[in-house]
This record gives sequence, structure tokens and C-alpha cells, in this order.
Amino acid sequence: MSDYNANKKQKIVDLIKDSAPTDSPAKPVRKRNPPAPKTSIPAIPDPKQGTIYVNGNGNAVAGRDITQNITHHHKPARPKVVVKTADGVIDAQQKAELTRLRDEWMTAHNAIKKNVLTYQAAWGRFNRAMKVSGYAELKPEQFEAGCKWFRSQISRLNSMSSAAKKVPGHRNKRIGAIKARCKNELGDEFAYVAYIIKNFDKSSLADLDTKELEATYRYIMGKKKA
Repeated sequence: MSDYNANKKQKIVDLIKDSAPTDSPAKPVRKRNPPAPKTSIPAIPDPKQGTIYVNGNGNAVAGRDITQNITHHHKPARPKVVVKTADGVIDAQQKAELTRLRDEWMTAHNAIKKNVLTYQAAWGRFNRAMKVSGYAELKPEQFEAGCKWFRSQISRLNSMSSAAKKVPGHRNKRIGAIKARCKNELGDEFAYVAYIIKNFDKSSLADLDTKELEATYRYIMGKKKA
């Protein structure tokens, strides 16, 4: 190859090199922060004269002027029902005592008798005896008579020979009744002692057997105050 051709070839190679793009170092990728979440702010109405707007989640908010009107959302309070005893009749305490005596009578009756005494039948007999349509109609001055009627029914049942075995707590009730009458009505809480010493040679009611206790009960209930 001649020098002319060699030089021409070298120029072509140099020309191709000069026209080729020059490699440049890659630029680092810039990291972008994620966009912040959009929050919606509730619109607050323009305040009006004499009104306080409250915006919150169960919080109590008060304005500067406490004399302004604030709308509260509360459930209406239920009216309190008061039951008043009618004038001229027995009160609630007296009704409760009559009911207690009725229950005591029914317990003794149903323990001794074969025929069951119901609540309706018990009140029916009482109302007829007191000449009222319902025990709640009793006048205050009739209360003691009503108690006496119940006690007489109870006493009649407890005096039966089978009562001591069938009526719950019969013995304790008899002893309690003897002591109560001696203390409250006869004015001597040991008024029974002389009787049981003389007749049974015993000084304590707890030592008496069923017949002796019943005899003592009858004696004390019939004894007059000295």
C-alpha cells in the first residue's frame, strides 16, 4: 500500500473516532419524598351574635361569654313517680304490718290444715270481718282492730295440738310471746317464773316441754296486770 493510501485510511479512522459520542458518568437518581396526605378541615360556620358553636369529639367547649345560648343534646329526664297514700286511710307502714300478719296466719294455716289458704281467700276473709272492700281502705283507727283479728286467727291455730310439730318456729314464737307480754303489758319481764316453778319445778322457759310451754303461754296471756 502506498503512503498516500495509508494516510487517507488513517484520516478516515480519526474522523470516525471524533464523530463518536463521548461517554459521560451517569448522574445519580434524585429521590423524591412522597406527597403529604391531604387533610380536610371541616368548615366552621361564621359565628352569629348570641350563639356559641361547639366543634369536637365529645369534648366540652365553652366560649368567653358564658351568658350566651348553648344548645345541648341530652335525653329528657324521666319524671319521678311518687305514690301518695290517700288521706284518711292507713299508711304504708301499717299496710306492711297487716301483710306480715297475714303471711304468718297463712303459714300456720297451711301447715296444719289440709285445705290451702290462698292470698285472695285470706284477704277476702279479713275484708269481710273488717267490713271493707280492701285492706287499703282501712281507716287509721281500724288498724289495731285489724291486727287483733289476724292475731286471733294465728293464736287459734297455734293452740292446736299439732301446731308444735307442724308450724315452723312454733316453740320460739311461743317463748317470745310470753316474754313480750310479761315485759310490755304486765310490767314484769319475769312474771312467768313463779308459775313454772310452782307447777313444773322449773325456772326457765327453755326447760319446759311442749305441754308445759303451752300451759304457761295460756296462763300469761290470761294474766291481768297487778
